[in-house]
Amino acid sequence: MLKDSRRKTDDVEHEVGRLLLLHRISVNTGQKLARSERDRIYQGIYDKAIGGEISLQPHAELEVLQNMLLLYIRNGQLAEANQMFERTFERLHHSGQMMPEVYAAFLFSKARLMSSLSEQEEHEHPAEALQFIRASADALKESVANWRQCLNSASPLQETYIKFKLARTLNDFACDLRTLGQVSEAQKAIEESIQIKRASGALPHSLAISLSEYSQILTIQGKNRQAQPINEEGVKILERAIEDGDTSHNPELGMLLVSVPISFGSRRDLLKQSHCLNVL
Repeated sequence: MLKDSRRKTDDVEHEVGRLLLLHRISVNTGQKLARSERDRIYQGIYDKAIGGEISLQPHAELEVLQNMLLLYIRNGQLAEANQMFERTFERLHHSGQMMPEVYAAFLFSKARLMSSLSEQEEHEHPAEALQFIRASADALKESVANWRQCLNSASPLQETYIKFKLARTLNDFACDLRTLGQVSEAQKAIEESIQIKRASGALPHSLAISLSEYSQILTIQGKNRQAQPINEEGVKILERAIEDGDTSHNPELGMLLVSVPISFGSRRDLLKQSHCLNVL
């Protein structure tokens, strides 16, 4: 009977491993799974994890957490998402697997949840929405500290990955700080994010998004002359990517275009640009 139980556990773990691998291969080969199929995969894995049928490695736990968060956000199930974070934290903490790298990634995902909760409350309960932004900023600040700690003992290969994560976290941290009116701190965070992205050869859209955030932070401070060339650089980066056939960046280009202060050019020219690019 013990052997049968062990065989059943092995079968479940094998199936979970197969499903995780299926999704990773589909992402790496550019053949993305249908959203419904991806949701089915991660819902099934999550159910097995909370049911005690399987014990996941920390990075697998975070992969499931992040994909389930996307599902919950789309469905407006933010209370359920919050419970999921609490359960995941407890499993990682009790298993002794909450190392700095794992905790940094966990906090980054938690900040995304706080941001979604803020968006849900911003119209009817603006004060509560602001509290969620503060919670997001606190999570990101702690995430940044943990990524920095990881760099102290990282190998060259690990350092590349950690710096990518650090730059991404700093970008989101700067956005929260800007929203909270802490523009000086926001500027420091976004400047470091951009510096890391330039040095590490980040993907064009990633650098362009940070440049857009930087231009907004400068504009808030009345530094329009400094903001203009930064925003224009971001626009050019995405335009080049689109010219090369990558139209997936159209929405991001639209965001950059509308973030340009009207004083930089006439509204008519801005609308003409956006119409030609079909991004707004």
